[in-house]
Amino acid sequence: MSNNIRNIPFKAYLKNLIGKSTKRKLVVFYVDDWGSVRTKDCYAIDYLKKKGIEIDKSRFCKYDTLANEKDLETLYGTLSSTKDSKGNSACFTAVMNPCNPDFESIKTNGYTAFVSEPFTKTLQKYGKGYEHAFELWKEGISKNIFYPMFHGTEHVSRKKLMDALQEQYLPTLWAFECESVGIPTTNGYSVKNIMQPYCIEKSEENKELARNIEWGLNQFELIFGFRSRQFKAGGDIISPELYPTLAENGIEYMDEALYIKRHLGDERYKFFINYTGKRNSLGQKILVRNAVFEPTNDLNFDSVGHCLKLIDAAFKCKKPALISSHRVNFVGGLDENNRKEGLSRLSLLLKAIVKQWPDVEFVNADQAGDIIYETI
Repeated sequence: MSNNIRNIPFKAYLKNLIGKSTKRKLVVFYVDDWGSVRTKDCYAIDYLKKKGIEIDKSRFCKYDTLANEKDLETLYGTLSSTKDSKGNSACFTAVMNPCNPDFESIKTNGYTAFVSEPFTKTLQKYGKGYEHAFELWKEGISKNIFYPMFHGTEHVSRKKLMDALQEQYLPTLWAFECESVGIPTTNGYSVKNIMQPYCIEKSEENKELARNIEWGLNQFELIFGFRSRQFKAGGDIISPELYPTLAENGIEYMDEALYIKRHLGDERYKFFINYTGKRNSLGQKILVRNAVFEPTNDLNFDSVGHCLKLIDAAFKCKKPALISSHRVNFVGGLDENNRKEGLSRLSLLLKAIVKQWPDVEFVNADQAGDIIYETI
């Protein structure tokens, strides 16, 4: 696998042309989807395949599930194996959902109302191999190698999930029977809709979603003992009408895309161009990811070399390297080889980073934001 960072494509510089500069070589790993359910177990995969669901069409359905103790232990070992210029281990900012659907309660009420549960309760329901997973979360936080931030209350749209269940849309019902969500479909309710918690059709839906956000951020604090300062919308879909609710509830930093169309509801949209160093109309500070590391998305692709090129582009423009990734790359509850491959490539990436840039600093997303904005 090549670590060659020459011949960086011009488009790699686009996210770094404007915005706040820093001479410090900061590296942040934003890793999405922790805490949220997807496919529960191998039984769910077999069951859904027998129903004709093409699980293999989506790596998230095929490999993504709650992180168990083995996942976290091996991840921490990999992150701790490489130190930066100040002796710090690499840190995953765990972009996470503190709650999940309470499948049993929703079934019991006949799909008449959504019921939520904290992800810590979901972990306990998963049983063997998950009993001490939350203790490992706390250990990772204490060592600053695994640092949570808010990704929305659940990683499902409550409304769209309940609509699909009440209308007896069979693929969604089949997944729900085995406590899974977001399976690939070809018609009706798509995985895209159900997995986007703040997707709306009418602006009036934002009233309920504002209450959802406030409650979810309070749940985050109850679980971890501190409030999330940063937010990334699940599926990167949210109306700007909800930004005030986020600000009022402690969100200082918005993890945003460079260029994005935000749905206002009622077929109205607003376009935003973002950059790291920008503040929105509420004074919230914008951070834009400028690198990607998805090691198990395509095993024939040089994910390490590609990520190194993007980091180099960021550093050449005196920008922090804000690396985007997902939990699916690093969990093995459904297939241990998936975790082994993801961690093997992560290890190669970390070693290459400290070799190429000896003065690099590994920080979590909040630390990076504080450093970047301290002089603005």
